[in-house]
Amino acid sequence: MIQQKQQSKAISLELLVDIFKAVSGYPNIFMKEFEKINDSMNTSKQRFVLKIRFTENLLISSSIVNIFCKEVLQKRKTIMREKEEAQQRLINLHKKLEQLQINLQIVEQQERDIREQKIKILNKIAELEQK
Repeated sequence: MIQQKQQSKAISLELLVDIFKAVSGYPNIFMKEFEKINDSMNTSKQRFVLKIRFTENLLISSSIVNIFCKEVLQKRKTIMREKEEAQQRLINLHKKLEQLQINLQIVEQQERDIREQKIKILNKIAELEQK
């Protein structure tokens, strides 16, 4: 029970700011530490020592940021996905609307042609009746 209460406590903003500063200043700190290491070490040892010193801090910082940002980022991702899907549906609807407008124009033209043919036929019938 006590452990659950400890896990649900919020981290102070000051600590978060310090974490972000530490992470954003990572390359500068890395270079300063690199210069401090004894020149007698070979390159592979230097890299190994630096990895050990900084990897753990970065992983902890990333975990803390993940705890706070995970829900917000997931919501943002969901919103972006839904927005993309809505845009795709809108594009598809526009394509269907364009096709329907083309079909309507074709039907209207066919209707005009049928009317013209009907008028011609009626005129011929009238001519034949007059004869």
